[in-house]
Amino acid sequence: MKVIGKTTVNVSSLDHKAPYDVLLLQDDSGKLLVKKADSNYELGDSFGKPKQENKPLVGVIGSGVMGSGIAVAFLLNGFSVKVNARDEAKALGAIKKKLLKQLGEEKTKQAISKLVVSSDLKKLMDCELIVESIIENQKEKQELFKQLTSFKGVLCTNTSSLNVTKLSEFVGKKENFAGMHFFNPADKMALVEVIKTKNTSSTTIEKIASVSKMLGKTPIIVNDSPGFVVNRLLMPFLNEAILAYSEGVASAEEIDSAIKLGLNHPMGPLKLLDLIGLDVFVSIMNSMHAQTKQEKFKPALLAEKMVSEGKLGIKSKQGFYSYK
Repeated sequence: MKVIGKTTVNVSSLDHKAPYDVLLLQDDSGKLLVKKADSNYELGDSFGKPKQENKPLVGVIGSGVMGSGIAVAFLLNGFSVKVNARDEAKALGAIKKKLLKQLGEEKTKQAISKLVVSSDLKKLMDCELIVESIIENQKEKQELFKQLTSFKGVLCTNTSSLNVTKLSEFVGKKENFAGMHFFNPADKMALVEVIKTKNTSSTTIEKIASVSKMLGKTPIIVNDSPGFVVNRLLMPFLNEAILAYSEGVASAEEIDSAIKLGLNHPMGPLKLLDLIGLDVFVSIMNSMHAQTKQEKFKPALLAEKMVSEGKLGIKSKQGFYSYK
């Protein structure tokens, strides 16, 4: 039977975890049949003989919350991964801890066997795809990319708000450069924003989208724009929640409950801010405000005050809620 049609479903069913494909099949007599499938089928494939996934050697630069999470996402899906980190022992410990929570001791050992952690950036030069996930700072990313000008593979930035086109000015092969924006926690969230510049080739976009699907994620292709899609819509919403709280409209608990129950969100905006980190939120807002000059992207004064006081959310054990 040949695959003559397919659609991707992003809601789990009783027998298939999302995302999965629903295939329209046709046998030699012309009879049609619908089947669910997890395998990587394409139009024209013979059902029962899916194409083998050629998983590229992947590099991840950075081992913070996002960097380690991205590395774990790849390891959980059978990729061989090289991680560049300043503190090798700390990076390995963070990745192993996350793997143990999901896999247990034995399977974690198997996953770790495909991991190399090194402080030497040159060790990543044989990778087919590299995801940069260092601090959200334009100058630091630019300096890093200057060290990768000889890299021949696909180079991605995990920036959540910086201008990808400007970053591309410092890479060797602009056609091989794009944004690959994961969401926190990277090993669990189902979305990847694939951000293309005017110089990004279609081959590069297809490669990143394909790898995203191998991770069990849904890639959304977007043009380079401040905040891309999710943060462009999300950040002003979160900012308004802070303003409502600071003006005494309701308590943090009441605001979060109202949004969870009224809009069917899994988490309230203030709780989400504590998870994201107030410092990250303010940085993203400032970046979008600088790029657009629009007042809606100006962070609430309370958010800036909390950051100055070290009240960053879960990572500092104090934000809109206490985590002590």
